[in-house]
Amino acid sequence: GSSRIRGLEIETDLAVTPRLRLEGSFAYTDAKYTSFDSVYIEQVTGNPDASGHRAPRFPKYQGSFGVSHMTPVGQDWSIIARADMSYVGRRYTDESNLAWMRENLLVNARLSAESDKLRVSLFVENLFNRQGFSAAQRYRDMTAGGIPFAFAYTLLTPRRAGITASVKF
Repeated sequence: GSSRIRGLEIETDLAVTPRLRLEGSFAYTDAKYTSFDSVYIEQVTGNPDASGHRAPRFPKYQGSFGVSHMTPVGQDWSIIARADMSYVGRRYTDESNLAWMRENLLVNARLSAESDKLRVSLFVENLFNRQGFSAAQRYRDMTAGGIPFAFAYTLLTPRRAGITASVKF
């Protein structure tokens, strides 16, 4: 078989002021089979041709955006507030394009106190506790009867909050 993959990636990191920073990225991917016969598709639909189908696990659109602000506190410390989000568009789980993972939009936040030698941070990942899949793919289950195909998937990590500390030597 063969496929065609076209795309575009853009990334930026902008210091708006000495204290305010913006970061962003965007990716567009057009990944399709130009010629591909699939035993799986043939068993499901009776026709093996996957030509024109989108390649699995390639979202058409994905991107991220982050903003951080630093505030000096005294001569030796800074407070840094940061928020970022990441978006991954809908993606198919296999070449049949019959099953897909919905898009994900995740937001994270962090508040840090930092000196030359020490950093202490409070963080929240998946701030809005989004649910869904971060990955999925079809595999062949040789122990099953009939059409022996199944899906393995990974769930998004639920909201997580914590504290980290690091020391520079």
